[in-house]
Amino acid sequence: MESGTLLAGRYRLDRLIDSGAMGAVWRARDEQLDRDVAVKILLPGLDGAGERFEREAKTLASLKGPGYVQVYEYGEELDGDRTVHFLAMELVDGVSLARLLAREERLDPERTMRIVAEAADALGEAHRRGVVHRDVKPANLLLDADGRVRVVDFGISLLVDRSRLTDSKEVLGTVPYVSPERLRNQDVTGKSDLYSLGAVAYECLTGTPPFPARDPMAVIHSHLYEEPPALPDTVPPQVAAV
Repeated sequence: MESGTLLAGRYRLDRLIDSGAMGAVWRARDEQLDRDVAVKILLPGLDGAGERFEREAKTLASLKGPGYVQVYEYGEELDGDRTVHFLAMELVDGVSLARLLAREERLDPERTMRIVAEAADALGEAHRRGVVHRDVKPANLLLDADGRVRVVDFGISLLVDRSRLTDSKEVLGTVPYVSPERLRNQDVTGKSDLYSLGAVAYECLTGTPPFPARDPMAVIHSHLYEEPPALPDTVPPQVAAV
């Protein structure tokens, strides 16, 4: 896909916003309703990813509230001999927490707790609906123009007590934030998301994840068998206790 491509006869791709392991997100113009939108397009050649991508669309559509991005449409379109899967969503002008941390390195405790509380509220609502995110990390927490948190990218979420579309041997997610039960291929619950959110909070307060080793296997070992280093004395006790 390239800038100027018209998708599904209505979404004119403008510029690439971001790309990840499963898809690319474009800023686009909905020419039918005359509004700007975000369009996520599944990358080609990912075995079984179309089913997972469609599930993401259904998951997002089931979640209502200020902590999520609104879904407009899920669709498929033939492009030569391949099927293009896409998801049209609300365009949120803002910045990911990952980019904010890259710019500011760390956040003050008050700002950290506000971000964590809003993310926890959104995740809690998802958990009540039987959805576990499974990939909570700074890149998946978006701060909109008003500074409110939106939890994004439910691409590897699991509908609890329903079919598992992710291979049990495949560790998805980002290692610095992944929960021990995920690493052990055990059943995941909302507590897994809260563990990951705790790792995010740690990074906001200190500038690094709790286990910042460069070797992924060393990080995995630390998640499984070690306690994170104590927070610095500059963090108020009431915040550290959380």
